Amino acid sequence: MKNILLLIISITVSYTLRAQHQSIGLRIGDPTGVTYKKYLANSVGAIELGFGTVSPEQNSRYYRKSFQHYKQFDGKNYFNHRVNSTLVLQGRYLFQNPWELQGSGKYEWYWGVGALMKIANIDYRYTETNGNGTIFKEDKTDLDLGLEIPLGMEYTFEDAPITLFGEFGLMLELTDRPGIFQLKGALGVRYNFYQKL
Repeated sequence: MKNILLLIISITVSYTLRAQHQSIGLRIGDPTGVTYKKYLANSVGAIELGFGTVSPEQNSRYYRKSFQHYKQFDGKNYFNHRVNSTLVLQGRYLFQNPWELQGSGKYEWYWGVGALMKIANIDYRYTETNGNGTIFKEDKTDLDLGLEIPLGMEYTFEDAPITLFGEFGLMLELTDRPGIFQLKGALGVRYNFYQKL
């Protein structure tokens, strides 16, 4: 899986270096990872792609509740769990809006719609309801697909090709546990391969 991620990073970076009106950077939050943004020619919209991971502790409550959701755990008592790995992929269309503030640089706020896919490998530990207290372990791959609505703000420096951003959003899960809402958020920085001002 690490080889696939490295290949995706290499392709994205090489393509980005040859193109204009694009940026690449890092985000810290939910998820933490790489963000790639292509500003469209009409300067009203942008397409953002991202991939990353989530801290094992970040969705602990969600995975604990998921234990009751899985039919293979019917009649079993939750003991604990451990998240081994998580991969998150995002794709969004963003509507960019200028925000007129005094000072140097350029402020914009944005909102959009997109899709998010999260794949997590989890070790669940449990006991049998009528058992002798023996703890059993079972691996589960959790696949979540959902719609995402982000809202954020970005600041581009006047004399440097750097953009800082912060955002939060709401994801509606469509698979695994349909109808569940999850809050997302991140702070980040991108390097622009063009002059955005």
